Amino acid sequence: NNDGINDKVRDYSASPSYDWQREILKPAMTQSYSLSLSGGSSSTKYLSSVSYLRQEGLVKNNYYERYNLNFKLEHTVNDKIKIGTSLNGSSALGNGITSNGGGSQSNGIIQSFIMYTPVNVPDENEGTTVYPDGSLGSPLVFVNQSYKKTPFRRFLGSAYLDYKILNNLTFRSTASGILTNSKSQEWYPKSVSWGYLANGVAALNEVNTTTWQSTSTLQYNKTIKKHSLSALGGFELSSYIYEDFDMRAENFDVQ
Repeated sequence: NNDGINDKVRDYSASPSYDWQREILKPAMTQSYSLSLSGGSSSTKYLSSVSYLRQEGLVKNNYYERYNLNFKLEHTVNDKIKIGTSLNGSSALGNGITSNGGGSQSNGIIQSFIMYTPVNVPDENEGTTVYPDGSLGSPLVFVNQSYKKTPFRRFLGSAYLDYKILNNLTFRSTASGILTNSKSQEWYPKSVSWGYLANGVAALNEVNTTTWQSTSTLQYNKTIKKHSLSALGGFELSSYIYEDFDMRAENFDVQ
């Protein structure tokens, strides 16, 4: 300390010690289930399926969960008209704490259980579990008192129409759309590095997207002896809308 007085060696033998990797990490299991049904007739075919997936994370309280539904139908109306549709919907949830660092100010759980002191010294850092500069905190407190939830929902639909106007002339029209929604929620109390300097941090981020596309084509094919003629014309319309909403709050008196 450049004060001319030799530092004393401190005895930590009576202080609780931790193997942070053993405290934070755990075995992870993956579950996956699916059920499908298909059938139809000479003019109609269908396929539907449902599935469920759950993946546990190696870090405690971390997991990913997803539900999925799919349906597809094709029908031949007559020798000139054929139609079809496809629908898909999914809902997923990612739950768990931040694994990577938050810039130069704070660190994620991976850095925490590698770098944080394995010995609990009650009189250091004024009795808190976070370093004074807010860069690092107790991994166990980080896991148990903070969270990040990110649900994601998506719906996709498409349809088509094939119309054989003449033997050599075919009209095709397709339309599709995608809707997505994600709403991330985060909470970091003052007892963890990410919320220490701000006296608690809550964050909300919501993203919505809307996409649709329509395509119509007219195709002509003709074969004359050894020669073939092909012509294709069409037009396309599309739209993409993106909406993003962010909210952040700090300095919570009650936590």
